[in-house]
Amino acid sequence: MKILMPVIVVCCVFGAGSASAKGFSKEYTRCLNTSYGNNATVKKCAEKEYKEQEKRLKETFKNYLGNSGSNQQNIMVQHKLWENRVQQQCYFKSSYEFAEVQKLKCILAMTVNQADYYQTKFITAK
Repeated sequence: MKILMPVIVVCCVFGAGSASAKGFSKEYTRCLNTSYGNNATVKKCAEKEYKEQEKRLKETFKNYLGNSGSNQQNIMVQHKLWENRVQQQCYFKSSYEFAEVQKLKCILAMTVNQADYYQTKFITAK
């Protein structure tokens, strides 16, 4: 549990987006607020949100990469480093249901943060 708390805090920090970024959906927030801490419900909420945010990440990355000109190779390397960081920070060895939910929420938070970053970079590059 002592190991999970820093991960949860990091995930919350990564989830905070800028004013121009989209962040978590209202549906996800509503779903979590009505889950009453039930792990199965929270997991369903996070899985649904992750699917949507993963689509958004791919779209914003594609737009950002397309407008990066001669920096495309560097951006692709940075994206790969981000994927490695997600692996290191979110994939911890535990099979408990609570740990699985926390892992999913960590991945989701980092995905939202990265999509927001690409979206912000794309907007400023225009």
